Amino acid sequence: MREIVRIVCKHEDGFYKVSKIRPSSCDSCGSANLCGVRKEFEFLAKNSIAENGDPLSREDFKPGQEVYIELSEIPISKISFIVYGFPTLFFVFSLVFFLSVLKLSETLSLLFSFLVLAVSFLGLAFYDRRVKRKKNLYPKIVGLKDKN
Repeated sequence: MREIVRIVCKHEDGFYKVSKIRPSSCDSCGSANLCGVRKEFEFLAKNSIAENGDPLSREDFKPGQEVYIELSEIPISKISFIVYGFPTLFFVFSLVFFLSVLKLSETLSLLFSFLVLAVSFLGLAFYDRRVKRKKNLYPKIVGLKDKN
């Protein structure tokens, strides 16, 4: 998906801090103030023009310039399964394991299953930090927006 963003400042290693104004579709949403999307939000984007050998890549983008970025396309079903599916599966399987294999009481089984659930969410937090470090998942700057 291609979006238009504004350059805020240069970051290290060919990255730029860019700013995006909240989409107009958020204005009509009654939950716009509750969902955490601010009017303007900032994130890092990689200059992929430099990788393609484009003459524009030798120039640095200036703060305030508008550029096109492309977002990596990760299927929403994959993300949903990782965030919701794994913890639910761990919870259910651990509950069955504690009840039928270890023959613990229902209360203890439930408590230990909640502990497994908490550990699975901690595992997701570590996974999320590892994924954030992958440079290929950052949005990529693909072009400079014309002034006209």
